[in-house]
Amino acid sequence: MPNPIKYFEHGELYLVTSRTEEGLPFKNSLLYSVLFEAILARALFLYPVHIIGFTLEANHLHLLLCVINPEHLPLFVGYVKQELAHATNRFRGRKKKTVWCEGYDSPVLLGEKEALHYLTYIYTQARSNRTSLCNSWDMFSSGTLSKECKRRHRSSLKTDSEEESHILTLSPFAWIKTLCPERAEGEIRDDIVKRVMDARSEGRITSFDPIEAENPENDDLYIPKKRGMRMFCICWNIERRKAYLEFIRASIEKCREVLTLWRKGHFEVMWPPGFFPPSAVRRANLIPD
Repeated sequence: MPNPIKYFEHGELYLVTSRTEEGLPFKNSLLYSVLFEAILARALFLYPVHIIGFTLEANHLHLLLCVINPEHLPLFVGYVKQELAHATNRFRGRKKKTVWCEGYDSPVLLGEKEALHYLTYIYTQARSNRTSLCNSWDMFSSGTLSKECKRRHRSSLKTDSEEESHILTLSPFAWIKTLCPERAEGEIRDDIVKRVMDARSEGRITSFDPIEAENPENDDLYIPKKRGMRMFCICWNIERRKAYLEFIRASIEKCREVLTLWRKGHFEVMWPPGFFPPSAVRRANLIPD
């Protein structure tokens, strides 16, 4: 089982974060901003989720996602990381080179305040420094919540008129129904804009010129010092956080019990819903005569 074991539930809001092993592979903003949006649009077509917000940095990404089908979220994240990694290796002429750290962090946000805080955090990454490349702030602030994106080849940005296209749709208010159904979308939008503008006035957001070319030799010298913690939830209400963690611990114990029974051949026992089981236990091997 993965560590920590993944649990996704319909309608819940998750903050997905993943970092690269080394260097600044996504430093080229002119290249990766277009590619990243195309990859998100394709992933959304294949594995529907609600994209609340996103940002791609030079060496990591943040995705704020609301679950539709729990099985789609890990497939969505896996596709995005896979395509970015393949593109990076082809741009640099590399083969079989690992780009991402193993796994990703995906804590659930259990409250309205937490959702607003991290959504604002993602939006304030827009041009906050020279490593911010592609961010959903422009779509959100302009009210243009969908755009057509041509499918891009991993090895180039070239497309033609016959190239397949997908729609990248931002759903910044999909989490309201779960976390604060009594509040209106307009009220939430005004709150977020105010938070971002306050950050701008405090000097936490500064403009930058796009980086037009990569310098792999210098980028590879950069070794990230930050290592994200793997968490199950983000909740500022202590009692609620304790209750959620108790539920997770009890469920993990149940998963272990079921896995033990599976190894004994009792596959009729159901895996706890919302959790993802390991690969099926092999029951027999075919040995040729």
